[in-house]
Amino acid sequence: MKIKTDKILSFKKMLWSLVIVVATIILFGLIIFFLNLNAKDKDLQNLKINLPLKNNFTDQQAETCDNCLPDILTGELKPEASGYPLAVIVDNHLDARPALGLSQAKLVYEVPVEGGITRYLAIFSSDQEIEAIGPVRSARPYFIDWVEPLSALFVHCGGSPEALVDIIQKDIIDLNEFYNADYFWRDSSRPAPHNVITSSDKLSAYLEKNNLSKASLISWQFKADISPSKQAKEALEINIDYIADSHEVLWLYDQKTGKYIRNLAGEKHEDASGQIISAKTVIIKEVNSEVVDEKLRLKIDSQGEDKAVICFLGKCEEGSWKQTSASARERYYVNGEEVVFLPGNFWIEVVDQEVSYSY
Repeated sequence: MKIKTDKILSFKKMLWSLVIVVATIILFGLIIFFLNLNAKDKDLQNLKINLPLKNNFTDQQAETCDNCLPDILTGELKPEASGYPLAVIVDNHLDARPALGLSQAKLVYEVPVEGGITRYLAIFSSDQEIEAIGPVRSARPYFIDWVEPLSALFVHCGGSPEALVDIIQKDIIDLNEFYNADYFWRDSSRPAPHNVITSSDKLSAYLEKNNLSKASLISWQFKADISPSKQAKEALEINIDYIADSHEVLWLYDQKTGKYIRNLAGEKHEDASGQIISAKTVIIKEVNSEVVDEKLRLKIDSQGEDKAVICFLGKCEEGSWKQTSASARERYYVNGEEVVFLPGNFWIEVVDQEVSYSY
């Protein structure tokens, strides 16, 4: 009987040892499973951050608007996804003023063209409702270098020979009034050629006809509570002295709105709707240029890198811009770090060696 009892006890010990081993294996398996699950979650989060049409935002921003999404051009939170970018060449000739729809642009490049005057590359979005945009003018090659990374619909009326070739070679999504007059009209109250007008409805109709609904745009970085650095210089006024007297620009900081108010040729700059033009961020972008033909057209070094001044909340700080290729969007840096912008609309004042500025 004793031998039998010992065998039973031995069997029980073996059984308990087996149970402990199995439990240990299950426990370690669960630990490994949850660790891998957590890692996958982190990978998924990182993937979401780096997807096109996404921005980097603080949790605080997301909480201010339930189910809202960041605007890919301005970083502002909105209840619907961003529309398709619309890049329109807008005239700034004296006979073209006041411009139409310019106050609603989310991003504007003001750029020297021939004769010492400037022209605008105004970026809108197809989800905006804008009754009239223009006057629409002709394209130049350097505009294309800023349009291509936006995957935008490029809207213009003709262009320089080089620009028209670039549009074809670079496969730019293009809407030229010369061949698509149905999407434009002529304003009889304005002198030609400063009278070509379009609208958001007409541009949206063109997008729909060509099955264009989503652009592959990677946004800049944004943060709602960003502030100028301690090294930033107070800049309540920003002066841009473009060559033509009628094109001198003055930005005045408005502390109530936190925006810069634009003045053109000594007067507050209003578009045709009477809306005063303002910007959350003003960037001065230095470039080199040279005259390339008898019509005084310019070649502008729109790629590469050079000095930039970034201004917001009444202060400016020197930095740099860099665009590594025509297909890569330009980036801005201060002290070697990429600039994180305050959400809002932008004006980029492109200045060559003939243009002086101060702040």
